Amino acid sequence: MAKSIANTMMHSIAANLQRALWDALKDEACGSSPSALIKKSMAEGAAHGGIEGALGGAAAFGIPTDGLGVVPGAAIGGFIGASVGAGGGALSGIERSGLCSLLGAYGG
Repeated sequence: MAKSIANTMMHSIAANLQRALWDALKDEACGSSPSALIKKSMAEGAAHGGIEGALGGAAAFGIPTDGLGVVPGAAIGGFIGASVGAGGGALSGIERSGLCSLLGAYGG
């Protein structure tokens, strides 16, 4: 009898840990909803693209003008990079939210 109770408790603890781990992974990887994941991916893509674009624009406009084009180049490159990055992030978010939905992360 005691062994049966111990086995039941072990299975219950294991199931609770497994569920907690799944919930944590789901929240981190999939977000609370498909739209939340797409918005998050878009923001991350815009930030990443903006930084890379600003650095690239500063180098591209700064070198031929002996440094005079660094600031305008960074502004233009950052704007373009952020725009492209946001678009790429949205596409990535759509793909990821589809996969999360397929795996049942959003319920229903």
